[in-house]
Amino acid sequence: MESTLRDAVFLEYNALALSDCTADMNLELHESALARIELFFGWVCRSDELITALAIARDETVTAPLM
Repeated sequence: MESTLRDAVFLEYNALALSDCTADMNLELHESALARIELFFGWVCRSDELITALAIARDETVTAPLM
């Protein structure tokens, strides 16, 4: 997971890791990787937080006045 996000950042992508959709060999390694990702490479959130944010963004786009 961490290596993939590193590569994405080096290719100028904005990186997002879904903490509840990824895993590592054990919980301690998983949490450590997520902490490094958040500190150096991108954002970390849970899938339910992403779904909520996308729904809000969609609703704001639908109700925004056309220019």
